[in-house]
Amino acid sequence: LWSLPDLRPDGDVQAHQGPVLSLACPPDGAQFASAAAGEPIRLWRARELTPERSVDGRVECRTRLAYSRDGTWLIAGGHGGFARWETATGAAVPPGKGGFVSCNRFALSPDGSTVALAIGDPGWSEVEFRDLKTLERTAVAGGHRGTVHALGFLPGNGNLVTAGRDATIRVWAGESGAPIRAFESKRFSSFFDLD
Repeated sequence: LWSLPDLRPDGDVQAHQGPVLSLACPPDGAQFASAAAGEPIRLWRARELTPERSVDGRVECRTRLAYSRDGTWLIAGGHGGFARWETATGAAVPPGKGGFVSCNRFALSPDGSTVALAIGDPGWSEVEFRDLKTLERTAVAGGHRGTVHALGFLPGNGNLVTAGRDATIRVWAGESGAPIRAFESKRFSSFFDLD
């Protein structure tokens, strides 16, 4: 941990036996979470640097952690899995009406109401937009030729940006999933407008 803004070392924690894959902090900064392969996800008291509790997520969903905007949920995803827990109790939140949700990467919308899930493999992919509370699918976006490696919502307008194995960057409408623009690699074509 580092003290800001002078970047002074402010303590360290021997958190896991193996490499730490992901970290996340809630908006209030009172807690943080860490994930390592083959171990439970750990929640820590940030001020005291002491463990608070562990939650046991599937091994495949530990490469990305995030907190919901209000800090009430810890969310984990990656390599095919997606799961949620209540931060106050560590209780698992049911997957919702759709049952198990798969994703390789995920991103939370600026208003905290939507999660975008990148699913697929090297041969195909799509992005599902889902209500974060119910996990019901609200929209689907497709267009990358291969795995989506990164995605994130733009804070100003809520549009989603994705980057894929096909060397393209694509912009989607955050509410409908409609394509807005694609920036293509020269080995495929020059960038073009999708509308």
